[in-house]
Amino acid sequence: MEELDSAGGFFGALFMFFSLEQLGRKWTVIISDAIFAVGAVLCTVATNQLGLMYAGRLLTGLGVGGIAAVCVGPRKCNSVSY
Repeated sequence: MEELDSAGGFFGALFMFFSLEQLGRKWTVIISDAIFAVGAVLCTVATNQLGLMYAGRLLTGLGVGGIAAVCVGPRKCNSVSY
C-alpha cells in the first residue's frame, strides 16, 4: 500500500508542474491540499474496503507530490546550485 503513496507523489509532482505554470504557487498549493484532504477522508472512511483505501493513498500521494513540487523543488535547486 505504501507504493501507491510513493507513486502518487511522483505523478503529483509531475502533473502539478503544469498547474504551477498556469495558476501560480498559491493556487497549486490550494489544489494539492484539497486533493490531499479528499485522500485523507477516503482513507479514514474505508472500513473493510480495500479499493477505497488504495484510492485514498493514491490521492494523498498526489497531494503530497504537488506540495513537494511547489515548496521543496525550488529550494533544493537553489541549495544545490551553490
